Amino acid sequence: MANCRYSIILTIIGALFLAGLSEQPTAAQTLSDTLYVKSFVLTTDVENHEPVDTVQAFAKSIDYKAFCHARIFNGNGDRTLRFRWIRDGEVFMTRPVTIGESTRFRTYTSIVTEPGRWEVQLLDEQDRILARKAFSILEATVQSER
Repeated sequence: MANCRYSIILTIIGALFLAGLSEQPTAAQTLSDTLYVKSFVLTTDVENHEPVDTVQAFAKSIDYKAFCHARIFNGNGDRTLRFRWIRDGEVFMTRPVTIGESTRFRTYTSIVTEPGRWEVQLLDEQDRILARKAFSILEATVQSER
């Protein structure tokens, strides 16, 4: 009888664990039944289609480029989304990206760093903001000790 209870408990724990790994969208992530952003991160580089780190700000003297990496669920064929980079309240650049049908489509965009207050947005075909990140690029310098 104890083994039966133990087996049932392990089965329930396993089911809960697997349910947590399913990466289902939350209400905040979902804009439609077929498109949502799983992750949207700022990074100093992308290797093998993955961000090498996650950062909140950049320093012009250290970081030549600023990258934004997105992982997207798209269950409805090819779609064209847009990354929009905004510097000090003005649109700096917009870059379209075509994403295919996938449970984890990965894409990224980058800019050459220029000091200022920045925001990067991911927009759908109707200009709805799917994801956004605000950050700063600082005019920091590395000082050597003498």
